[in-house]
Amino acid sequence: MMRTMRLLPLLAATLLLGPGSGRAETPETILIRATLANELAGHRRAEPELALAAYDADAVRLDGHGNADPRAWTFVADERDGLAARLRQDLDTYRYDVERTLPLIAVRGAQAMVISIDSGLVSDRRGVAQSTASVRRWWLLRKVEKDWRITLQVDDLGDSLLPAPAGAGVVDAEVAAALTADQRAWEAADAGALAGLYDESLLGMDGVHTARPETWRLLFAGLDEWRLFLQRRLASTSYTIGRQILYAQTSPGRRQAVALTTERLTTRLRAGDQAETLERQVLWLLVRRGGDWKVYTFCYGFRLL
Repeated sequence: MMRTMRLLPLLAATLLLGPGSGRAETPETILIRATLANELAGHRRAEPELALAAYDADAVRLDGHGNADPRAWTFVADERDGLAARLRQDLDTYRYDVERTLPLIAVRGAQAMVISIDSGLVSDRRGVAQSTASVRRWWLLRKVEKDWRITLQVDDLGDSLLPAPAGAGVVDAEVAAALTADQRAWEAADAGALAGLYDESLLGMDGVHTARPETWRLLFAGLDEWRLFLQRRLASTSYTIGRQILYAQTSPGRRQAVALTTERLTTRLRAGDQAETLERQVLWLLVRRGGDWKVYTFCYGFRLL
């Protein structure tokens, strides 16, 4: 792979991206800053290849349209070629004089979640218009060898829930079938079948009953950690899940999907009769692998209200 990821010195990357949330820096957070600094530098320098080098081969980009409700998000690109085409289009059209701050960097294993705020001027290269930009973005990244690569980018993520748009009840049948298979595997206590529905690059999160990623907690990173949890959990606990799929939309190329469910979950320890019940919403991100839909990110306790 081209080593454009290393073009910016790490100190310069840190200065360019500005202060973070006050958490202590680690080698991994410094490398993540460098990745996002290169992505931004590609825009500032009008060098699409520099920006593109920050992305994973399976990266997906969505537009949040100022809404925290995922039913309002739309797909911009669902693979690298589409990302490259959109980057070139953007850089041919606009000039970016933008700075980036990172209020949140959360890392677990080889997975990370970031919130960024981009602010500055975006100008039409024809001199027609100039606007002040302030854009909040949600990013997911994964570590590949020594580099961190962007796997998810949600532009213009709102910090509040706006009215659900038209089409908010769309449910794709294949994605719904994958989420139903997940429900049945939990109830059957089949850890092997359940793990098979998730991607190697899995990132699992607790939404803490909010729609704000700044408050979320990272629970699981990678399929191995998830598989071990499932084996131990299902050996001691049984599950009954009443799941309603509120929304399941795929990208135009059917490579990526976003889904939202609401469910009533009842658990019982196998050694006793005591049951616990909770109601929650879940945000799901899925990728298509060899014809099958795999969950690569979930957020339990995501909340629309």
